[in-house]
Amino acid sequence: MQPIKDLINKIKWDEKENPKDYEIVYIDRILQQEVKIKFKNISKIEEGFMEIDEATIPLHRIVKVYKKGKLIWERKVKKFKIDKKKEEEIRKKLKDKMGWVIGLQ
Repeated sequence: MQPIKDLINKIKWDEKENPKDYEIVYIDRILQQEVKIKFKNISKIEEGFMEIDEATIPLHRIVKVYKKGKLIWERKVKKFKIDKKKEEEIRKKLKDKMGWVIGLQ
């Protein structure tokens, strides 16, 4: 399996690739569930991290990459459980504030 850092750099720098075709799924450590974002929403990529809006996400939290809706890269991870009331509260807050799609499990 290709390291996620290499794949992200390819998407970002390879002229043959269109970043608008890609979506990234990562595990949110507070929600403890998957969050899907468009690659174009990544504002910065540094050594081991990516920035989205005001959040810094470690690359090791990325679990899936989609190209034009097709899964092209996946890292196996265990499923998490979270209090449903807290989940809905956090989901609404993030959706209202940032427009993120949350809860792909």
